[in-house]
Amino acid sequence: MKIRQVVTALLIVSALAVWPARSALLGAQGQQLPPAGAQVAPQGRPTNPRVLREVKPVYTADAWRAKIEGAVIVECIVQADGTVGDVRVIKSLDSAYGLDAEAVKAAKQWRFVPGTKDGVAVPVTVAIELTFTLRSGTPIPAPLRWPTEFPSVADFPADCSPWPEEALEETTVRLRFAYPKGWRVRKDGPATQWLGVQSGGRGTRVVFLNRPLAATVPLSQPLTQSALDRIVNTIAQRLTAGASGARLRASGQVDAAGRIWLWYDMWVPANDPNFPPNAASRLEQVFDGATMWSFMTTVGQNGITLNCYVMHPRGASEADVREELRQAGAQFRTMIERMTIEVR
Repeated sequence: MKIRQVVTALLIVSALAVWPARSALLGAQGQQLPPAGAQVAPQGRPTNPRVLREVKPVYTADAWRAKIEGAVIVECIVQADGTVGDVRVIKSLDSAYGLDAEAVKAAKQWRFVPGTKDGVAVPVTVAIELTFTLRSGTPIPAPLRWPTEFPSVADFPADCSPWPEEALEETTVRLRFAYPKGWRVRKDGPATQWLGVQSGGRGTRVVFLNRPLAATVPLSQPLTQSALDRIVNTIAQRLTAGASGARLRASGQVDAAGRIWLWYDMWVPANDPNFPPNAASRLEQVFDGATMWSFMTTVGQNGITLNCYVMHPRGASEADVREELRQAGAQFRTMIERMTIEVR
């Protein structure tokens, strides 16, 4: 890659279908646009940041089907530590089907050797051009969608008051997880569980966050439908073999908290192995079973899994169960959207 000694850099990267193409770092003539608060002396110019890691944008399924091609240019601030700060679109391609948002998301994940002035690292503004180009024969990614029972905030506003928060750390992963007020923290699960939280009342809701494990399939971009089905079916076969009566009902993928999450929906019996063994007999007396949504994403080389349960009380009407699932889905969706996950 070549870097010209100019004030504002233009970084060009392209996305060919859902697989990235080559990229190049080029210079662009123009006036320096120092970010607010940047400590740049009045004399001289800072040197350009140098790319350490670039992240290619990916097509959304809807944009692919609409056959949208072209470039998004974003302006962003490369901070003194080499991370990317504020990002804004200065040349839009598509705001309806998500390509502008994909360009912003990709730019925020770039990392740089920071620009310097007089030997000191300083914030520098750069422009990144991200190009989306269709390629014949490339598999179409499966749609990005939430489970049916997970309403949007507009359709079913969840409690947006401050929630308690747990900060969790492993050797390679740092995570912050918020949950509704009044829920109890549970740490009585198996060693594979990082954390559990549980509501009270007749319609009990439980969430288990599992400890990071080595990921076999990176979820850096949306999966094709065949890849999604293959992964979910493999998981379902293992789970249904370990819990009599468990059955897979739906699956999909969603973009949330800046990451791609694969999910599936299962009916599980009250004696599901994830519940504490000493509570199995009591659970079977009170509940018919549970609806479980499992969400999985990857962070670096690690996989993160979140299992969300809604227990079904014995004798509950179908209407009561549907409403309980809808209310729980709104809370579960908010938990996922408020999570922050990063590589340590």
